[in-house]
Amino acid sequence: VVREAFGHSTDDEAAKGLAKAWAETADWLRRRYNAAGGHIQKLENWGLPQGHDARALRRAGRDAWKASIREKLDFGRMRHPLTNKPLTAGELDEVLDHVFASVTQEGWATREAKRQAFGMGSLANQNVEHRFLVFKTADDWLAYQTEFGEGDAFSSMMAYTNRMARDIAAMEVLGPNPNGTIEWFKQVIEKEGQKAAGGEAALLPHQGEKGLDYARGRIDKLERMWASMRGELETPVNTKWANGFAAARNI
Repeated sequence: VVREAFGHSTDDEAAKGLAKAWAETADWLRRRYNAAGGHIQKLENWGLPQGHDARALRRAGRDAWKASIREKLDFGRMRHPLTNKPLTAGELDEVLDHVFASVTQEGWATREAKRQAFGMGSLANQNVEHRFLVFKTADDWLAYQTEFGEGDAFSSMMAYTNRMARDIAAMEVLGPNPNGTIEWFKQVIEKEGQKAAGGEAALLPHQGEKGLDYARGRIDKLERMWASMRGELETPVNTKWANGFAAARNI
């Protein structure tokens, strides 16, 4: 299936059919994502999204990881994330440094500590990175997934589909920047609660201090529902224990 997805004929009709279904689904998701405000360009014979195991990258080190992945990439088909022009050899080296830092530091490589919560920003600007690295062949993709990836081909397909479906749903209802919309909701509710506590008419079923308590309860529920919808409540605090119990469940 992976080889067919990369445009290599295997003479296996079942594999060809599955790869075709995957390609059509991925492109349908891309077009619907773009219609909701995103911007993912079409790439022929894209293949499959790649996952990264941050621990595997850390164990290997930056230089070893770059040496391994560089020979597998078709950087002639890769585009600079800012200019959208083909990458030069020097730019590829810089971009791989950025990818390594982003994966191993889980996004903190380009962040500074601030007196405010950090958000991922507009969903319209996300999901592009999963299409940035273009592998030469299916074998190159498979080799990378074995050494530095997460899960098998089916897992990669389902993870990508689930992530895109979740993001598309959020953008279609809440706009290209759902996090911003959620924050606006919270501030409107807080404002109404404060109005109720101050004795003014408010858009709440209760007035006075009871109205403020009601508003803050709604904000807490909104935050928990949004975190659940985004999958944030499923992120383990201690990955070592989480992986250990996951292995025990599988056994």
